[in-house]
Amino acid sequence: MTAPLHFLTERYLSVDRRVLAAFRITMGVVLLVDVLRRIPFAAMLYSDAGVLPTRLARAGDEEISLFFLASTPREATIGMLLCAGVYLAYLVGFRTRVAQILAFVAFTSLNGRNLLVENRGHVEIALALMWTLVLPLGDRCSIDALRRPLSAEARQRPVTSLAVLAITLQVVAIYGLNAWQKGGAAWESGQAVHYVLWQNRAATSFAAWLRQHEPAWFSPFMTYGTRVAEAFCALAAISPIAQRHLRTLLLVVALWLHLSIAISINVWPHSFIILAIDLLLLPPAVIDRLANAKWLSFIPRPAAAPTPSATPPSSRVIVSLREGAVLFMLVAALLRISHDNPKLPDALRADDIGLFDPLTRYPRLFQRWAMFAEMPTTDGTVVVDAITADGRRIDPLTGSEPDLSAPLNGPWLLSQLQCDYYPRLERADDPAYVDAFVAYLTRWHELEDRPSGDRLVSFQVYWISSDSPPYGETVPRNVQRRLLASYPEPE
Repeated sequence: MTAPLHFLTERYLSVDRRVLAAFRITMGVVLLVDVLRRIPFAAMLYSDAGVLPTRLARAGDEEISLFFLASTPREATIGMLLCAGVYLAYLVGFRTRVAQILAFVAFTSLNGRNLLVENRGHVEIALALMWTLVLPLGDRCSIDALRRPLSAEARQRPVTSLAVLAITLQVVAIYGLNAWQKGGAAWESGQAVHYVLWQNRAATSFAAWLRQHEPAWFSPFMTYGTRVAEAFCALAAISPIAQRHLRTLLLVVALWLHLSIAISINVWPHSFIILAIDLLLLPPAVIDRLANAKWLSFIPRPAAAPTPSATPPSSRVIVSLREGAVLFMLVAALLRISHDNPKLPDALRADDIGLFDPLTRYPRLFQRWAMFAEMPTTDGTVVVDAITADGRRIDPLTGSEPDLSAPLNGPWLLSQLQCDYYPRLERADDPAYVDAFVAYLTRWHELEDRPSGDRLVSFQVYWISSDSPPYGETVPRNVQRRLLASYPEPE
């Protein structure tokens, strides 16, 4: 191998098997948490009795899902438990190669069943599962490694694949484009993080406390710091110089950035999946240092970098097919980037990407990276003002009395699924989505296994919105109420 090729292979095409194990374990935890938090919403969001029956979910041309076969809440729950079983096998590394494929199919099917609750973090999960399909995630720290251990030489040998380069470029795209495309008055003035804290749909309890005691320097520091951190992470990921030190610092900066996001706003699973992807850039030297620590002494440390062994002729065909598939998907990803990011220069934009569009659209392998690029300064939620059969006034979405002044009483501490569903319901062009929500409410007491006295005999569905308080203030303005639907309909 020539010196330049060896340099490129070492810097951009190779990954330590222990790093792959760390990614697999982290990714497995994210997948398990993701599916388990959906189970309580199986009836509401994933069954024909809920807010998006199969006939409505399949009305567009972007939906493809095995969960379309699960029409009842019980069937949807069973499907989710099967997904959890696949994710558990993935996590512990049992039949890992098969589990990797099944995890990709399971996640894209579950996500595709209801795109009204999809967010950017779900796209990131699909991309991470796709790029790592060809990598041996179960070679270390897994049940497979215990059942069929590799030789000492094989354990120490790094994995070489074009997929490693694809992952590096994916990290560069996520961080770089997010930094590039953030704009507008809020980002330029340093007020963006202030407005993030006042998104009552997504704000956490910590954000509720922080925004009431926000120092004048905090929002400018975090606003500008976010863009600097994202730009640094993109440059550190791609730099061939001082790679070990820069990538180690990248992980430190990313940990600060994403934990700051996670404790402030509920954008699950974005922060955690990005940190899992970042782990794939972890320098082996860092693991070696950790292996020297007493509390991580179980991690074997390689004595020296082994000499790559020759690949048998029969394996060369498989490797060529594998790398060809990765190259094909890398081209698809690059075209998707050029299609999905409107702030790219016109010379880099592609309006029509041909067959690569359905290839990436159905599994949701999008490449638009502009999180909070245009900072929202308004907020809102759905409130149901209902009367039960036994005469009580209730909001079935919260179990409490309807709060028609909700913006003044935030944050609402909603599930991420609710955070994304309610605004899309309000913005829906097709009235069928609101009709389906109304139909769900008429069955609410049955689906939630509540007594007959909880049956909703009448209700109004409102969108309650407000303007976020300007920088330096702490009270939302312009609270408005808009009627979305009534039951029974007025004559």
